[in-house]
Amino acid sequence: MENEKVTSVFEVNDKKRKIVLRTFTAVIIILLLLAVIILGYYIKSNRLEYYDYSEAGKVDYKVYLKENEFFKEKYLEKDQKYIASLIDTIKANFNYNLQMKENIGSYCYSYDIEAVVDVKDRSDKKTIYTSTKKLAEGRNLSTDEAKTVDINEEIDINYHYYNDLISKFVNAYELNDANSTLLVTMHVKMAKTEEGLNTAENLNVASLEIPLTTRTVSVELITVTPDKTNNKMFLKGNGAKSYLAFTAYTVFIVDIIVLAFAIRYYCLTRTEENVFEGKLNRILHAYKGYIQKADLSKFSYRGYQSVYVDGFNDLLEIRDTLQAPILMLQNKEEREVRFIIPSENKIIYIYLLGTDTVKKRLTAGTADEDTNEDE
Repeated sequence: MENEKVTSVFEVNDKKRKIVLRTFTAVIIILLLLAVIILGYYIKSNRLEYYDYSEAGKVDYKVYLKENEFFKEKYLEKDQKYIASLIDTIKANFNYNLQMKENIGSYCYSYDIEAVVDVKDRSDKKTIYTSTKKLAEGRNLSTDEAKTVDINEEIDINYHYYNDLISKFVNAYELNDANSTLLVTMHVKMAKTEEGLNTAENLNVASLEIPLTTRTVSVELITVTPDKTNNKMFLKGNGAKSYLAFTAYTVFIVDIIVLAFAIRYYCLTRTEENVFEGKLNRILHAYKGYIQKADLSKFSYRGYQSVYVDGFNDLLEIRDTLQAPILMLQNKEEREVRFIIPSENKIIYIYLLGTDTVKKRLTAGTADEDTNEDE
């Protein structure tokens, strides 16, 4: 029974085992690289790229009047006082200019102008009623290798319509302490691609606030983007689809499953010889600087008292104490390796590394090193 060879759970020869393990390794590496590439592309495509720029925005407007017996002019220039009941239309010109400090390649931008009616309680400033309408919209305009964005949009604001609407609302609900305004704002979006515009941040570049339901109205600019020279803005990347991230994580999970199968196969198919070789390779890799190989046929245990240690670390401690080299003796079948330290007081310290069969033979007292062997 002592000479019976112990095998693994699966009857697999070493050649087939190595082929299967190498196949597992190749699949694991390929899946890992694939997942990293997909995830890397997703992250790169959605990263935020920062650029220096300067910008300026402004709004010009003219107030067109209804026919009346007092004003001969068709319109009045901006920055004046106006009688609400005489205002018909306000023609506003929104202008926005952005200058990149560097050439960033192709990119896209879009804009829109929105009119927001807002009725607030005068005391606590809380909104009672609000309504939004888009007055103008620029399609996704792309530019190639251009460093300048220049938007110039003229719109007609039907002041009479909005003022009449709010007058009816305020009177219907007797909101005597309400403050009503019409806020017209231009928004600009920028991104590296048209798809990226869908999630890009809105920039409020110019606004025009118009009071409503008052007899005398002062139309004034409340937000105009001033000239800025030290801004940094980010443009979203190519906007890769989120399913790419899901695909990458799925491949990672599959890779982990394959790795688990590989580990299970490795454990179920390893033999005593595999375990022995693994331990030996780890020792030689970690401590090769401390080990000297010796010829087993030229080494004799004659005159030495053998002392066995439990682990290689014990042998390292003895080496440090005796300042002696660790010798490595390997038998012809290469299923048993002895790491030894002969001392001057005729004690030889031995760490035996071998298969379980070899260790059983040693434990049973059949070890041949205690028998003055000379082979």
